[in-house]
Amino acid sequence: MRSDKDIRKIFSAGDYIKVMIHHIDYDQQRILLSTRSLEVNPGDMVKDPQLVYSTAEVAAAAFRASKQEAKVHELRSEVHELRSGVVQSASKNYVFVDIGAGPVGLLRKNQISHESVKDMTTMFSVGDEIKVMVHEIDSIRQRITLSTKSLEVDPGDMVKDPQLVYSTAEKVAAAFRAKFQRVG
Repeated sequence: MRSDKDIRKIFSAGDYIKVMIHHIDYDQQRILLSTRSLEVNPGDMVKDPQLVYSTAEVAAAAFRASKQEAKVHELRSEVHELRSGVVQSASKNYVFVDIGAGPVGLLRKNQISHESVKDMTTMFSVGDEIKVMVHEIDSIRQRITLSTKSLEVDPGDMVKDPQLVYSTAEKVAAAFRAKFQRVG
């Protein structure tokens, strides 16, 4: 989620903006609006708001079509499934990863490692091939949350040696799923 400080860099009071309605909460009398669904690539709104506005209608139509397709076909990924993916964009707090399963997955800073990560751009670059575990799927909001933390043999492995985590990912993921199935 963008902070108020980040939002003020993009929008000013009185600006005319284009948004998508994501959710209407009739009980609380609130409407959740988003520009993220109008972005062709994650982060476009920060880089070039005018580009996002100029392509908003096309992006909105594509977003609605993809939502319909996802409802019909369901997401082709399951919680706790190990996936390989390619980093699409990276920022200080999150990374977007294409795992080939519908929407691009989101890898948040708190799901990287048991050890603290200050800036994710020091660990990930656009085009990096990585392994992740599907942490959560929100089919209504079309979001897939990812984790590498779940793939660590020892806390901090992802920060110290990501290649070790990737090389043991299948074994660790299988053990994680087995443990989860016994508990669940």
